[in-house]
Amino acid sequence: MKNYFFSKSQNQSFGLVIGKFGQCLFLVFFTLGFLINPANAQSDLNKLTLTITPPLVKANVSPGDTWNSSVKVINNNNQPIKVFTEKHDFKSGEEGGIVLLAPPSQSSPDSQDFLLTQWLSIEAGPIEIPAQKSVDIPYTIKVPANAGPGGHYGLIFVGTKPQAEAAGTVLKVSSQLASIIMLTVRGETTESGEIREFSTDKSVYGRADVNFSVRFTNTGNVHLQPRGDIVIYDQWNKEKDRININHQSEFGNVLPQSTRQWQYVWTKGNGLLEMGRYRAMLVLSFGETSYETASQSLYFWKMNFPVLFGFLGGLAFLIILLVFLLRLYIRRAVKNAQSFLRVSPPPAPVGPQTLIIPAAGQANGGSINLKDKPDSVSPAPRRPRRKKLVAAGLAVVLVFSGYYFFRSGTEKAPALDGYPKINPVQTEEAPGEPVLPKEQPSSGMPAANKIVLPAITILNGSGQSGVAARALEFFASSGFQEINTGNADRFDYAGTIIKYPQKYAAQAEAVSQLFPIVVELMTDETRPEEIIVILGRDFSLQF
Repeated sequence: MKNYFFSKSQNQSFGLVIGKFGQCLFLVFFTLGFLINPANAQSDLNKLTLTITPPLVKANVSPGDTWNSSVKVINNNNQPIKVFTEKHDFKSGEEGGIVLLAPPSQSSPDSQDFLLTQWLSIEAGPIEIPAQKSVDIPYTIKVPANAGPGGHYGLIFVGTKPQAEAAGTVLKVSSQLASIIMLTVRGETTESGEIREFSTDKSVYGRADVNFSVRFTNTGNVHLQPRGDIVIYDQWNKEKDRININHQSEFGNVLPQSTRQWQYVWTKGNGLLEMGRYRAMLVLSFGETSYETASQSLYFWKMNFPVLFGFLGGLAFLIILLVFLLRLYIRRAVKNAQSFLRVSPPPAPVGPQTLIIPAAGQANGGSINLKDKPDSVSPAPRRPRRKKLVAAGLAVVLVFSGYYFFRSGTEKAPALDGYPKINPVQTEEAPGEPVLPKEQPSSGMPAANKIVLPAITILNGSGQSGVAARALEFFASSGFQEINTGNADRFDYAGTIIKYPQKYAAQAEAVSQLFPIVVELMTDETRPEEIIVILGRDFSLQF
């Protein structure tokens, strides 16, 4: 083929240049490929995604038990991967954080009784997971016979590298890469806690949101999950809103001898008619074996200052305008009355004048200048400035009243320790005959005194304070001897519910006959030795 663009010598020179350029280009791409490939591999490694389920495990065991379970690791990538597992003990950090503890071999003998990993066995790996597949990794917890009662807490980590090969990196802790195990060993456990703080960041708010801070301290030896509500009431003591705390969630646990903090935001109450003093009441219930309740209240103000100042400015302008128009109307009315009655207006005041008085022996008389005798004319007494004194007094009263109300708005109500409990009464049974409770008056309602009465727990789910205490007196007068009270898992129950194990069906039916309202009966085997009564709003309306 004939070349129409270059001559022969030009073609040879161009080929030589292309050859040299190709060799250089090959060396550049080879070098870049050698340097970039590891980075790309590391980038692909960092983009790997894993999922571990369940993220949280709660279990109750007894000394000497062996508990078997597993965690599922899901490979969400398009290539197979190899994972490794690790186990760590942890404790609560500041305000709900987690602090990893040293292995049992490096811990002190006093702290080894509360470690979990010394009982936990799991395959370390490597464990290969195909692309877009999942693998169940089993583990076993063998609780020794002399294990101390209370809470024991550990973590199972999963990563793509073992820690020895991580080259200085640390495996991140998150819900996708760790499974939390919260184990409770039965025995002499203590479930106790208190509200350490319930506060707002300010006492007076404009259009800004109200920030609530809740701090709860666990003073027992097992983990607690406080649940409840922040109920907000307006200046008319009417419920304005409700903020749920740890409802329908397994998280929000507080480890023993630690404090956890929650932050909540209330975004309502910014209208013109919604300004005023508000009351917020925190109610928390906690405990698995025995319900306990703690509550605390605080006050704050919602003031929409731009709207308030505009309203006050407009009101002041209207008052000034009305006063001006009223004074103008009075002046015109007086003027018209004077002209109708032909009454001349009073003469205008004049300045000092010279009075001529004739003196004895002088034909022309003498002259007296009134300016030379100011003492002869006494000035008219001035009226006290009553208006200014009244205005100053009103201002002082308003300032002290505002200070009193704003100061009272920042005071906190004392915390309540919960409802009282009635201890069980020990009775002796005769051979072959059950012990029946003594008949007591029941305010005209049928008494359940023909059968043996089990323990009963009354939970307030109506959202009204004091309902459980009133129900306690009602059931005590009906013959029940072992009664516990507390708060339900939520406070919006419309109807009253009775939960009972199947063996107490007759007793639950007898309890339902005590109510003057329709009660829903439900079987529940989670508490085989007691009847649970959840009081709804229908009970609070009747009592």
